[in-house]
Amino acid sequence: MAAWNEYIRQAAQGGVVHNDDTGMRILHLAREPGDKRTGTFTSSIVSILGGHGVGLFFTGAKHAGENLAEVLGQRAGELAPLVQMCDALLRSTPKVDGIKTLLANCLAHGRRQFVEVAENFPQECRYVLEISRGVYHNDALAREQNLSPEERLRFH
Repeated sequence: MAAWNEYIRQAAQGGVVHNDDTGMRILHLAREPGDKRTGTFTSSIVSILGGHGVGLFFTGAKHAGENLAEVLGQRAGELAPLVQMCDALLRSTPKVDGIKTLLANCLAHGRRQFVEVAENFPQECRYVLEISRGVYHNDALAREQNLSPEERLRFH
């Protein structure tokens, strides 16, 4: 348990965190009395800390944002808010006073939604997909040039 707690503490100090939920099928999971939730999820939280990743996985009734809030409860108070990469689901973000992140929703998730409805709205979706192509192109150029996160932001 001490090693697990240390992983959580280290992950909380990262500069960028990626989190997501995946639905799980579990035959039996003990729940607290009165718990009305019926879903079971595995939340992945990958924190980038000093060029290394710390990967955490939580399985239970809590969503990714709730698990992330518990991790970030271990964050050193003097650190700036970290960048949180996730899909745009409301349940992916922590909803606890005092826990702040710089939310960066995943472009791939948003792009996929436009691809799925492109047949129904071809002109509008083509416009969005062309704009997003430019973002992906710029990001590839930034990676080729080995730009720092700050330089990449200015480049975009």
